[in-house]
Amino acid sequence: MAVSNRPSKLVATTSIGAIASCSVLVMAASAQGPYSIDMHIPPGTLAAGSPEWQAAFSVDQFDTRDPYPPRVNVDGAKKLSVTYKGKALGLDIGRVFITADITDTTYRMTYKVQTDGVVRWLDQTEQDVVSYGMLDGPDMAALYYERHEREDGKSKLVELTRPAPGARFRYWSDPYTELVHPVMPEIGLQTVDPLAALAQLGFIEVAAGQEPCDRHVEVYDGRRRFDMRMEPAGTATLRGRGSKRYNGFTYKCRVFMNKVAGYNQKNLEDEFDGEGFVYLAPMPDTVSSRNFTYMPVFLEGKTGILSATLEAKAPTMLMPDGQKIELWRR
Repeated sequence: MAVSNRPSKLVATTSIGAIASCSVLVMAASAQGPYSIDMHIPPGTLAAGSPEWQAAFSVDQFDTRDPYPPRVNVDGAKKLSVTYKGKALGLDIGRVFITADITDTTYRMTYKVQTDGVVRWLDQTEQDVVSYGMLDGPDMAALYYERHEREDGKSKLVELTRPAPGARFRYWSDPYTELVHPVMPEIGLQTVDPLAALAQLGFIEVAAGQEPCDRHVEVYDGRRRFDMRMEPAGTATLRGRGSKRYNGFTYKCRVFMNKVAGYNQKNLEDEFDGEGFVYLAPMPDTVSSRNFTYMPVFLEGKTGILSATLEAKAPTMLMPDGQKIELWRR
């Protein structure tokens, strides 16, 4: 079955913790493929690690954490620290805290979501995410991804690792939940995790001849496979943004999301009804490099009468020599 390339516009939701049953195709226990992106494989149908499993999934699922996770060295990195403050309908809805240690060949990023204000009455989800791997400008290889979600006293932890670029992933979750929606190796192995995708969409230089907003990233979190795409939507000058906010020239990028696999059939076909934009500010010459060329300073999403924004506050860069540069000052 061909993978759909139909674009779906990304919507920022009022729940800052959200990132993004029906009829499904059920495979008989004796079936061995071919597999499709909207298929449902009942738990226990395939033996983990079997040829049939490996044909259907890009991950090998385990009931223990990786005893030998990959490591990367980020000594001598430039370190970006930034807080994104979220608002919807004029109300504070939460904050996203991001750090990014990036060298000429490696990266390590952290991401923390904290809901605030009225949203905590509706959604108390909080997330801590870590990602690291290798990169060389537009080329990136995510090797380790860990996501920890907490809500109403419940917790879920996910670990996604691989020993080398292009290798199969190792997937572990607590609580353990068997995967049931195929993400075949041919569409899953040349991907990055959602946090690494942020670096590819927002920080790294684009290929020669492309505009800063010309970006396409194939993303996989161990369960869901989707594409993130940006395209130019002009430029904008941000003014009067408040204390420790960036004011100045930006590239305005329209953001799209395509669901590819790992969803049930109904969710795979559902489209977002709205639009999203990211505003990229060029890094100052004192810190700019091919792996740190831009920075997202403002994000907005609209659907109907609802809108939500994320705005960077107090972005700072710690240089390898210990110098601290306040990126909102231009």
